[in-house]
Amino acid sequence: MEIGRSRVVVLGSINVDLVATAPRFPHPGETVLASGLTRVPGGKGANQSVAASRAGADTVLVGCLADDDFGRFARGFLEAEDLDLSHVSQVGSTTTGVALITVVPGVDNTIVPVLGANAMISAEPLRQVDLGTSDVVILQFGVRMDAVQEAMEIAREAGARILLNAAPAESCPPELLHEPEVLVVNETELAMFAVGDPSAATADLDRVVDMVGALGRGARSTVVTLGSTGAAIVDEEGMTLVPARATTVVDTTGAGDCFVGNLAARLAGGDTLAAATGWAVIASSLACEKLGAGVSMPTSDETRRASA
Repeated sequence: MEIGRSRVVVLGSINVDLVATAPRFPHPGETVLASGLTRVPGGKGANQSVAASRAGADTVLVGCLADDDFGRFARGFLEAEDLDLSHVSQVGSTTTGVALITVVPGVDNTIVPVLGANAMISAEPLRQVDLGTSDVVILQFGVRMDAVQEAMEIAREAGARILLNAAPAESCPPELLHEPEVLVVNETELAMFAVGDPSAATADLDRVVDMVGALGRGARSTVVTLGSTGAAIVDEEGMTLVPARATTVVDTTGAGDCFVGNLAARLAGGDTLAAATGWAVIASSLACEKLGAGVSMPTSDETRRASA
Protein backbone atom coordinates (compact mmCIF):
# COMPACT_ATOMS: atom_id res chain seq x y z
CA MET A 1 0.00 0.00 0.00
CA GLU A 2 1.25 3.45 -0.89
CA ILE A 3 1.46 6.08 1.83
CA GLY A 4 1.04 9.79 1.37
CA ARG A 5 3.83 12.20 2.24
CA SER A 6 3.72 12.37 6.01
CA ARG A 7 5.93 13.89 8.66
CA VAL A 8 8.27 12.12 11.05
CA VAL A 9 10.35 14.14 13.51
CA VAL A 10 13.45 12.49 14.96
CA LEU A 11 15.47 13.72 17.93
CA GLY A 12 18.65 11.71 18.34
CA SER A 13 22.30 11.05 17.77
CA ILE A 14 24.38 11.65 14.66
CA ASN A 15 27.59 9.62 14.46
CA VAL A 16 30.33 8.57 12.15
CA ASP A 17 30.78 4.80 12.39
CA LEU A 18 34.24 3.27 12.11
CA VAL A 19 33.49 -0.32 11.13
CA ALA A 20 36.13 -3.05 11.41
CA THR A 21 35.26 -6.37 9.77
CA ALA A 22 36.76 -9.31 11.64
CA PRO A 23 36.64 -13.12 11.41
CA ARG A 24 35.45 -13.33 15.03
CA PHE A 25 35.15 -11.24 18.16
CA PRO A 26 38.28 -11.08 20.33
CA HIS A 27 38.32 -12.36 23.87
CA PRO A 28 39.31 -9.84 26.58
CA GLY A 29 42.99 -9.00 26.13
CA GLU A 30 43.19 -10.70 22.72
CA THR A 31 44.04 -9.10 19.38
CA VAL A 32 42.18 -10.26 16.26
CA LEU A 33 43.25 -8.78 12.92
CA ALA A 34 40.47 -7.10 10.94
CA SER A 35 40.15 -7.62 7.22
CA GLY A 36 39.02 -4.06 6.56
CA LEU A 37 38.00 -0.69 7.99
CA THR A 38 35.12 1.40 6.67
CA ARG A 39 33.96 4.90 7.61
CA VAL A 40 30.20 5.21 7.24
CA PRO A 41 27.52 7.61 8.52
CA GLY A 42 25.52 6.43 11.51
CA GLY A 43 23.95 7.36 14.84
CA LYS A 44 20.47 6.27 15.87
CA GLY A 45 18.85 9.62 15.14
CA ALA A 46 20.48 9.94 11.72
CA ASN A 47 19.81 6.31 10.79
CA GLN A 48 16.16 6.49 11.77
CA SER A 49 15.60 9.76 9.95
CA VAL A 50 17.18 8.41 6.73
CA ALA A 51 15.09 5.24 7.03
CA ALA A 52 11.87 7.22 7.50
CA SER A 53 12.64 9.54 4.60
CA ARG A 54 13.51 6.71 2.22
CA ALA A 55 10.27 5.02 3.29
CA GLY A 56 8.31 8.03 2.03
CA ALA A 57 7.85 10.36 5.00
CA ASP A 58 8.74 14.05 5.16
CA THR A 59 11.38 13.89 7.87
CA VAL A 60 12.85 16.43 10.29
CA LEU A 61 16.06 15.64 12.19
CA VAL A 62 16.98 17.36 15.46
CA GLY A 63 20.58 16.79 16.56
CA CYS A 64 24.10 18.16 16.97
CA LEU A 65 27.36 18.00 15.03
CA ALA A 66 30.79 19.45 15.72
CA ASP A 67 32.84 21.49 13.25
CA ASP A 68 35.35 18.75 12.47
CA ASP A 69 36.10 16.30 9.68
CA PHE A 70 33.66 13.73 11.03
CA GLY A 71 30.96 16.40 11.28
CA ARG A 72 31.49 17.52 7.71
CA PHE A 73 31.41 13.90 6.54
CA ALA A 74 28.14 13.21 8.38
CA ARG A 75 26.49 16.44 7.24
CA GLY A 76 27.49 15.78 3.64
CA PHE A 77 25.75 12.42 3.74
CA LEU A 78 22.61 13.82 5.37
CA GLU A 79 22.41 16.74 2.95
CA ALA A 80 22.27 14.26 0.08
CA GLU A 81 19.13 12.74 1.64
CA ASP A 82 15.65 14.28 1.48
CA LEU A 83 15.73 15.60 5.06
CA ASP A 84 14.94 18.83 6.88
CA LEU A 85 18.24 19.60 8.63
CA SER A 86 17.35 23.11 9.78
CA HIS A 87 17.31 21.91 13.40
CA VAL A 88 20.72 20.19 13.31
CA SER A 89 23.00 22.47 15.35
CA GLN A 90 26.75 22.90 15.03
CA VAL A 91 28.42 23.00 18.44
CA GLY A 92 31.96 23.84 19.53
CA SER A 93 34.43 22.58 22.13
CA THR A 94 33.76 18.93 21.35
CA THR A 95 33.92 16.33 18.58
CA THR A 96 31.24 14.79 16.42
CA GLY A 97 29.88 11.53 17.82
CA VAL A 98 31.75 8.40 16.80
CA ALA A 99 30.89 4.71 17.10
CA LEU A 100 33.59 2.03 17.06
CA ILE A 101 31.99 -1.06 15.55
CA THR A 102 33.30 -4.59 15.07
CA VAL A 103 31.35 -6.70 12.59
CA VAL A 104 31.61 -10.47 12.20
CA PRO A 105 29.73 -11.14 8.92
CA GLY A 106 26.73 -13.39 9.35
CA VAL A 107 27.04 -13.32 13.14
CA ASP A 108 26.56 -9.94 14.87
CA ASN A 109 28.34 -6.75 15.86
CA THR A 110 29.66 -4.90 18.90
CA ILE A 111 29.34 -1.13 19.24
CA VAL A 112 31.24 1.32 21.46
CA PRO A 113 29.81 4.85 21.01
CA VAL A 114 31.54 8.11 21.91
CA LEU A 115 28.83 10.73 22.51
CA GLY A 116 30.75 13.86 21.57
CA ALA A 117 28.33 16.50 20.25
CA ASN A 118 25.38 14.18 20.93
CA ALA A 119 25.77 14.97 24.65
CA MET A 120 24.74 18.54 23.83
CA ILE A 121 21.41 17.72 22.16
CA SER A 122 18.54 19.81 23.48
CA ALA A 123 14.80 19.31 23.06
CA GLU A 124 14.25 23.05 22.64
CA PRO A 125 14.37 22.96 18.80
CA LEU A 126 11.25 20.76 18.89
CA ARG A 127 9.29 23.85 19.97
CA GLN A 128 10.21 25.43 16.65
CA VAL A 129 9.04 22.48 14.55
CA ASP A 130 5.33 23.31 15.03
CA LEU A 131 4.33 19.75 15.86
CA GLY A 132 0.83 18.60 14.93
CA THR A 133 -1.41 15.68 15.83
CA SER A 134 -0.55 13.84 12.61
CA ASP A 135 3.20 13.94 13.29
CA VAL A 136 5.10 10.95 14.66
CA VAL A 137 7.97 11.91 16.96
CA ILE A 138 10.75 9.33 17.29
CA LEU A 139 12.81 9.44 20.48
CA GLN A 140 15.53 7.07 21.56
CA PHE A 141 18.24 6.75 24.19
CA GLY A 142 21.95 7.32 23.74
CA VAL A 143 21.58 11.07 24.34
CA ARG A 144 20.98 12.98 27.58
CA MET A 145 17.99 11.49 29.40
CA ASP A 146 16.70 14.92 30.43
CA ALA A 147 16.56 15.89 26.73
CA VAL A 148 14.47 12.77 26.01
CA GLN A 149 12.12 13.60 28.89
CA GLU A 150 11.70 17.20 27.79
CA ALA A 151 11.15 16.17 24.17
CA MET A 152 8.45 13.76 25.26
CA GLU A 153 6.70 16.53 27.20
CA ILE A 154 6.84 18.86 24.18
CA ALA A 155 5.46 16.17 21.86
CA ARG A 156 2.71 15.26 24.32
CA GLU A 157 1.64 18.89 24.75
CA ALA A 158 1.45 19.26 20.97
CA GLY A 159 -0.69 16.14 20.67
CA ALA A 160 1.86 14.39 18.44
CA ARG A 161 2.20 10.62 18.36
CA ILE A 162 5.26 9.40 20.28
CA LEU A 163 7.36 6.38 19.32
CA LEU A 164 10.10 5.60 21.84
CA ASN A 165 12.92 3.29 20.88
CA ALA A 166 14.32 2.53 24.34
CA ALA A 167 17.79 1.74 23.03
CA PRO A 168 20.52 1.46 23.95
CA ALA A 169 19.06 0.18 27.22
CA GLU A 170 19.98 2.35 30.18
CA SER A 171 18.50 3.38 33.49
CA CYS A 172 15.51 5.65 33.03
CA PRO A 173 12.47 6.82 35.00
CA PRO A 174 9.87 4.00 34.70
CA GLU A 175 7.18 6.45 33.59
CA LEU A 176 9.23 7.22 30.48
CA LEU A 177 8.35 3.75 29.15
CA HIS A 178 4.65 4.32 29.85
CA GLU A 179 4.18 7.55 27.91
CA PRO A 180 4.62 6.69 24.21
CA GLU A 181 1.95 5.41 21.89
CA VAL A 182 4.44 2.78 20.73
CA LEU A 183 7.47 1.44 22.62
CA VAL A 184 10.05 -0.43 20.52
CA VAL A 185 12.70 -2.67 22.12
CA ASN A 186 14.63 -5.76 21.15
CA GLU A 187 14.61 -8.90 23.29
CA THR A 188 17.76 -7.90 25.19
CA GLU A 189 16.49 -4.41 25.98
CA LEU A 190 13.13 -5.85 27.06
CA ALA A 191 14.87 -8.23 29.49
CA MET A 192 16.95 -5.37 30.86
CA PHE A 193 13.92 -3.19 31.58
CA ALA A 194 11.59 -5.98 32.71
CA VAL A 195 13.82 -8.07 34.98
CA GLY A 196 17.10 -6.12 35.12
CA ASP A 197 19.04 -8.91 33.43
CA PRO A 198 19.91 -8.71 29.71
CA SER A 199 21.04 -12.35 29.81
CA ALA A 200 17.37 -13.29 30.33
CA ALA A 201 16.63 -12.23 26.75
CA THR A 202 14.48 -14.74 24.90
CA ALA A 203 12.50 -15.18 21.70
CA ASP A 204 10.01 -17.41 23.52
CA LEU A 205 6.77 -15.56 22.87
CA ASP A 206 5.10 -16.45 26.18
CA ARG A 207 8.11 -15.07 28.05
CA VAL A 208 8.10 -11.97 25.87
CA VAL A 209 4.48 -11.29 26.78
CA ASP A 210 5.26 -11.84 30.47
CA MET A 211 8.18 -9.42 30.32
CA VAL A 212 6.10 -6.74 28.61
CA GLY A 213 3.58 -7.18 31.43
CA ALA A 214 6.38 -6.74 33.96
CA LEU A 215 7.04 -3.25 32.60
CA GLY A 216 3.88 -2.13 34.39
CA ARG A 217 1.17 -0.08 32.71
CA GLY A 218 3.44 0.31 29.74
CA ALA A 219 2.95 1.99 26.41
CA ARG A 220 -0.31 1.51 24.58
CA SER A 221 1.53 -0.89 22.29
CA THR A 222 4.93 -2.52 22.64
CA VAL A 223 6.78 -3.90 19.63
CA VAL A 224 9.59 -6.33 20.43
CA THR A 225 12.05 -7.04 17.62
CA LEU A 226 13.24 -10.64 17.73
CA GLY A 227 15.90 -10.90 15.04
CA SER A 228 15.41 -13.94 12.82
CA THR A 229 12.07 -14.67 14.52
CA GLY A 230 10.51 -11.37 13.41
CA ALA A 231 8.69 -8.95 15.69
CA ALA A 232 5.99 -9.32 18.34
CA ILE A 233 3.28 -6.71 18.90
CA VAL A 234 1.96 -6.78 22.46
CA ASP A 235 -1.04 -4.65 23.45
CA GLU A 236 -4.26 -4.91 25.40
CA GLU A 237 -5.65 -7.30 22.79
CA GLY A 238 -2.81 -9.79 23.25
CA MET A 239 0.23 -10.70 21.16
CA THR A 240 0.68 -10.80 17.40
CA LEU A 241 3.80 -12.27 15.78
CA VAL A 242 5.01 -10.77 12.51
CA PRO A 243 7.40 -13.38 11.08
CA ALA A 244 10.81 -12.46 9.70
CA ARG A 245 11.84 -12.54 6.06
CA ALA A 246 14.62 -14.95 5.15
CA THR A 247 17.80 -13.00 4.44
CA THR A 248 21.54 -13.36 4.04
CA VAL A 249 23.02 -11.33 6.88
CA VAL A 250 26.08 -9.19 6.12
CA ASP A 251 25.86 -6.58 8.89
CA THR A 252 23.12 -6.09 11.49
CA THR A 253 24.34 -2.57 12.40
CA GLY A 254 21.46 -0.17 11.88
CA ALA A 255 18.81 -2.85 11.33
CA GLY A 256 16.94 -1.82 14.47
CA ASP A 257 17.06 1.83 13.40
CA CYS A 258 15.79 0.84 9.96
CA PHE A 259 12.89 -0.93 11.64
CA VAL A 260 12.03 2.11 13.77
CA GLY A 261 12.24 4.63 10.93
CA ASN A 262 10.09 2.53 8.62
CA LEU A 263 7.58 1.78 11.37
CA ALA A 264 7.18 5.51 12.09
CA ALA A 265 6.88 6.42 8.40
CA ARG A 266 4.14 3.88 7.81
CA LEU A 267 2.26 4.88 10.98
CA ALA A 268 2.44 8.54 9.97
CA GLY A 269 1.11 7.55 6.55
CA GLY A 270 -1.97 5.86 7.99
CA ASP A 271 -1.01 2.19 8.33
CA THR A 272 -2.25 0.11 11.24
CA LEU A 273 0.43 -0.96 13.69
CA ALA A 274 0.31 -4.53 12.36
CA ALA A 275 0.72 -3.41 8.73
CA ALA A 276 3.47 -0.94 9.65
CA THR A 277 5.32 -3.63 11.61
CA GLY A 278 5.13 -6.04 8.68
CA TRP A 279 6.63 -3.41 6.39
CA ALA A 280 9.35 -2.55 8.93
CA VAL A 281 10.35 -6.21 9.35
CA ILE A 282 10.94 -6.51 5.61
CA ALA A 283 12.82 -3.20 5.41
CA SER A 284 15.13 -4.09 8.30
CA SER A 285 15.92 -7.46 6.72
CA LEU A 286 17.10 -5.60 3.61
CA ALA A 287 19.33 -3.37 5.76
CA CYS A 288 21.06 -6.50 7.09
CA GLU A 289 22.17 -7.41 3.57
CA LYS A 290 24.54 -4.42 3.29
CA LEU A 291 27.55 -3.19 5.26
CA GLY A 292 27.04 -0.03 7.30
CA ALA A 293 24.11 1.69 8.97
CA GLY A 294 22.80 4.88 7.33
CA VAL A 295 23.89 3.80 3.85
CA SER A 296 22.05 0.47 4.14
CA MET A 297 18.54 1.88 4.58
CA PRO A 298 16.31 0.63 1.74
CA THR A 299 14.05 2.81 -0.37
CA SER A 300 10.30 2.27 -0.34
CA ASP A 301 10.56 0.71 -3.81
CA GLU A 302 13.14 -1.80 -2.59
CA THR A 303 10.97 -2.76 0.39
CA ARG A 304 7.89 -3.02 -1.81
CA ARG A 305 9.65 -5.38 -4.23
CA ALA A 306 10.88 -7.54 -1.34
CA SER A 307 7.35 -7.78 0.06
CA ALA A 308 5.79 -8.89 -3.22
